[in-house]
Amino acid sequence: MLGSSRRLLLALGLLAIAVCVGCNVHVSDRGETFSCCNNPLESVGFFFGGLGLAGLGWLSTSFSSRLGFVMIILGAMGVLYMAPASFFESGKVDAEGYRSTSGFLGLSKESVKFDEIESVQLVTEESRGRRGRINYDDYIVCRLKDGAVTKFDYDAKVQHAAGSFFLKACQKKGITVTEQRPGNRQDNDWRI
Repeated sequence: MLGSSRRLLLALGLLAIAVCVGCNVHVSDRGETFSCCNNPLESVGFFFGGLGLAGLGWLSTSFSSRLGFVMIILGAMGVLYMAPASFFESGKVDAEGYRSTSGFLGLSKESVKFDEIESVQLVTEESRGRRGRINYDDYIVCRLKDGAVTKFDYDAKVQHAAGSFFLKACQKKGITVTEQRPGNRQDNDWRI
């Protein structure tokens, strides 16, 4: 009887973590200011999911050390990397420009002002992974009037939502926006 209640508690815990990690992007649209970030429950889900996975990995080392250590390492990655990265990821568009924060502890920060932008391109970069696998990454590339280039990620769900609003704002301000992505990668989220 005691074992079945533990299984039920474990199943409910896994379901709660799955619901938390599947949370949507939190969007705040206040007129000219648009900001978005991950729902805080997603970070909580990554943190407790990582702790649970590491704990189960520790328990499973008695019968399968390889599986146990893999679970411990993946759990530690969830706690130490995924939870903080999810918590600090954000994008904000206001009357001045666009600011993007991503990466571990929000250390990757990019910003651009509308007054400095000459043109904007939506591009896809292709890279080769291990064993010849092709990876596609979407970016917003801003060419500035002084000749510099600023590049923003457009793949992550938070950056995609903020980037789409940024591209719409650029079009409204008369800045040229071109899309240089293959047909199967195009979307119409940013078109006016």
